[in-house]
Amino acid sequence: MLTIRSLADINRMTPFFKKRARVLIGGGGYIRPEAASVAAKSGPKITLVEVADRILERVAAPQTSGYFRALDRSYGMEITEGVDLSKLQGDERVQSAQLSGGTVLDVDFVIVGTVLSLIGISMNRNF
Repeated sequence: MLTIRSLADINRMTPFFKKRARVLIGGGGYIRPEAASVAAKSGPKITLVEVADRILERVAAPQTSGYFRALDRSYGMEITEGVDLSKLQGDERVQSAQLSGGTVLDVDFVIVGTVLSLIGISMNRNF
């Protein structure tokens, strides 16, 4: 799992963005377009999960959300709104993510902002 606090963090993860990589982005805030634009250049399969009814809901008008949703989808990103990330699973690394509706996604890595501690998830930084 990778966290994003700055553009340097996004640039640090560029080697992980490879063809056919399965990337999950947790949250549809402003960090999303940064990660998506870097990832889109390398061709991974990107799925974004947003618990709110729309991406950017807390910070932008519906029209702005719609614009970025269309832009992200034009890059091939799958966007799931109104669904929460329930559980990350794996042995040495994350291998799957379970969504609140019960759907399980196979993933190679996960990108999240730094709010995981607010929902009770702590990160293993020993990798």
